[in-house]
Amino acid sequence: MATVWVRIASLGTWLSALVIAAVAVASMIGGHGVFALGVGVMLLIYAALLGLVGWAAHRGVSWSDGLLIASSVLHIAVVVSLLRSGAPIWFLALLLIAAAVLVSAVVLTLGRRRTD
Repeated sequence: MATVWVRIASLGTWLSALVIAAVAVASMIGGHGVFALGVGVMLLIYAALLGLVGWAAHRGVSWSDGLLIASSVLHIAVVVSLLRSGAPIWFLALLLIAAAVLVSAVVLTLGRRRTD
């Protein structure tokens, strides 16, 4: 059963990393100058770090638990804020992905605490 939670957490995190990387590339090619380039680079670094967290979760590394929880809470806050400011309704899919990662990470964390 734990492998299902691991898969949900790692795949959801990797999917979030891909979405953020796509936003980074769109920011860089949007033609808004050096500032947009800087934003894009920072988003690419964040996407790479998310990919690392997803990899660590997939491998069952315990230090990934807190990072999964923190990043999913951050993603939920960002998507809710975007939805409240008029983002397209398909952003709800991003909200569901972040919520699934959050639930999976909490279940994994609680499971590890019980075995310690």
